[in-house]
Amino acid sequence: MNTAFQQYKKKYEPRPPNLKYKKNEDEVTQCEYCVWDGNGEFIEFSSLAVALSEMDGKEIPKPERLLWVVTSDIRCAHEHSEMAKKFTRKYLSHTNITGGEQAYSGGQLAFLKQADSEEHAIVLDGRSSRYMPRNQKELKEVAEAFAGTGYDVHSLGWDDEINEPSILYRSNTIEIIRKPGE
Repeated sequence: MNTAFQQYKKKYEPRPPNLKYKKNEDEVTQCEYCVWDGNGEFIEFSSLAVALSEMDGKEIPKPERLLWVVTSDIRCAHEHSEMAKKFTRKYLSHTNITGGEQAYSGGQLAFLKQADSEEHAIVLDGRSSRYMPRNQKELKEVAEAFAGTGYDVHSLGWDDEINEPSILYRSNTIEIIRKPGE
């Protein structure tokens, strides 16, 4: 596992999911997922990239949205994939990726297409009702861990008014965490 995530996991404890909003039994049924490879070449989902120029003032678009969860490894799954349609609600929850087991934190991400650039970049938030980062510091540290895997990370950051992760991309306040070496 990437050393950046090892450092993150030394600071935080895994916890059971918050099932307050669970409506269907299959929301904790294990689904297929991919393990974040940690080398900046996460090919399985790169075709789902969203144009950076189309993000301002918007949430991460559903067609391109991946769910991520930090467990013993870093897991990702396409929230609105064909596989997700077999579940009652027709899209995945973070507990589908964990099978309802403990995790450190979770959220959403998408790959970014940047004009005139072949650089690897993702946009990331901490939007997970099951494993939401506990605070702004944890969200920043998990974004830094993703950057440590070879991606520039556009973190949506924290919304101080509601004390939860922000869900909108705001180009004037976005925090870009550069991958090591930049």
